[in-house]
Amino acid sequence: MKSKKVQLGIVMLMLSSLVIAGCETGAGSAGLGAGIGALAGGIIGNQSGHTWEGAAIGAALGGLTGLIVHDIKSRQVKTAQQTVQEYNYQPTQGFKMDMRGGSVSPGTVRQGQPVTSTMQYAVLGAGPGVKVEEKADLCHNGQVVAKLAERTVDRTDGIWENQLAIEVPKDAPVGEYVIAQRITSAGQTFQRDSTFNVTTVMAGMPAVKVGGEVQVRVASIH
Repeated sequence: MKSKKVQLGIVMLMLSSLVIAGCETGAGSAGLGAGIGALAGGIIGNQSGHTWEGAAIGAALGGLTGLIVHDIKSRQVKTAQQTVQEYNYQPTQGFKMDMRGGSVSPGTVRQGQPVTSTMQYAVLGAGPGVKVEEKADLCHNGQVVAKLAERTVDRTDGIWENQLAIEVPKDAPVGEYVIAQRITSAGQTFQRDSTFNVTTVMAGMPAVKVGGEVQVRVASIH
């Protein structure tokens, strides 16, 4: 137990010392390096006994403490046949992906309350299946403040929907936040940004920017 605490402390110190780059948007944007969030999440997952959950969940960066990130819930909302008909797809087109609708609900949330991001994408021409890399970052003032998720999943033809729930810290800075969700497979990359606003719990209460040690709590939902 002591060694695990030391490991976590080392990673948290590494994260808290990072200089956060700008939150890039648009298809094909690189964003931040991928390994950091997964590394921290993996250690947290091992300690909680849920390695897969930890590996899929990232870590807070830049002093955003108290963020709770739930695991992603995925489902296929349209079959391969329905998707082929909707896109008028022909096998000669080869492999094809398309980022569809995305949203965050509610659009305005108070500090300490949950928000849920929903995103859909289509896969066509995948044959027996294809690996899709899914990433989600939380951005504020043009900076990535949390690596929400990072995983690689197997997808067959159809339209797939992801739901990602987070709970905003009670002392999170007020203002506009962006959940940037990105998918990559076979050289194709798409990104969709969905925004929401954070307000104070009580009218007129000043926002507090939190610095220092990074703390991340993980809770799973089923």
